Amino acid sequence: MQNKSLDQWLEHIESLHPADIELGLDRIRQVALSLDLLETTAKTVLVSGTNGKGSCCAMLESLALIEGLNVGQYTSPHLVRFNERIKVNGIEVSDEKLVTAFEVISSAQKDIRLTFFEFTTLSALWIFKQHNLDLIVMEIGLGGRLDACNIVEPDLSIITTIDIDHTDWLGSDLNQIAFEKAGIIRPDTPALVGDKRSFDLVCDNLKFDAKNVSLLPSPKKEFIDFIKSDTVNPYQLLIQNVALACQGLTLLFAKPIDLKTQKEALVTIRLNGRFQRLANKPTTIVDVGHNPQAAGQIREQLINMLERSRNSEKPVTRIVAICGMMADKSIVEVVSILDPLVDEWGFVDLPVPRAAKAKELKAIYENAGLLKSVKLFGSVKNAFSEMQTKLDEQSILLVFGSFITVGNLLEYLAKNNN
Repeated sequence: MQNKSLDQWLEHIESLHPADIELGLDRIRQVALSLDLLETTAKTVLVSGTNGKGSCCAMLESLALIEGLNVGQYTSPHLVRFNERIKVNGIEVSDEKLVTAFEVISSAQKDIRLTFFEFTTLSALWIFKQHNLDLIVMEIGLGGRLDACNIVEPDLSIITTIDIDHTDWLGSDLNQIAFEKAGIIRPDTPALVGDKRSFDLVCDNLKFDAKNVSLLPSPKKEFIDFIKSDTVNPYQLLIQNVALACQGLTLLFAKPIDLKTQKEALVTIRLNGRFQRLANKPTTIVDVGHNPQAAGQIREQLINMLERSRNSEKPVTRIVAICGMMADKSIVEVVSILDPLVDEWGFVDLPVPRAAKAKELKAIYENAGLLKSVKLFGSVKNAFSEMQTKLDEQSILLVFGSFITVGNLLEYLAKNNN
């Protein structure tokens, strides 16, 4: 695989499937040790949870940069470009750096078989090793206990929330899900959990004394007030996820984060796909939320927008939703949560086998007894092209349901703008 382009490398590692590979961290740890990837002077944070991981990681990065720290961030999945997954000081790594990393990992693995995520995690760790970093932020892709990122020894573990999702991997039992996510916690290092319900689940399912696990303290009123501001918090990140990042950085570096720094971090944060506003006529919002808990958060953010708009010259009069989802998600619950706010639905096909077809989404919607107007489209691009032209500045167009749904729209808009 020498002298291959990034696209060729990605095609190769995307062909690596975990189905016929025994789960466990021994294989990836063996490769990591051979390259000395597990020894670092940087403080390392592992972030797991059902929702809010991306927001928490982005806030940690933004705070660290304002504090003058050198920071590496590893997240997944990406929306448009693989490079989005690995950033150093807020900048996506180059194609050339990725190719070099892939070559190094490929050479080091010898006859050891690796999954896609194991291979890319090792690549991220190798890239971080090439920089003098103060902080490494790693988002757990799925679960925690057996996630490839869990080969590192964290200085802090963060669990945002625990709810039902990825039932094909994690099951539908909250205690089992909590057990998997709590696997990123170590007996002698601090851990933060975002809410009381999740905290109790974590503590009940740890296999050791939970003395180092803390529930996120209740934020102060001054903090809550400025988080609600559109100008300070343009992505309308949830208070809990912002507070977890602030408290986490304070624990790591023994330095409280003042309100001025928190505000600057929120204003300058870059977080695609999380209640992200793309346009104003109509107000176009994209969100990768794809489970009931995330749908509830989208609903609350929409309600907040509606309440603020009532005091404006042109209040919101209509909400239209474009939705594409994976077939294994809780589709009925997700659309039922948002349906009271939505005036019209556009269900779309997505270009992956796992996705529910638009006609299947419609059938699920109607079988749930929901009665709003529904249109079907063969792609996100077609749905957006048709629906946005019929809406005015008093309308909201919400595009949501999966990373692929949002990624397809962002990619289309980027090409269209060019």
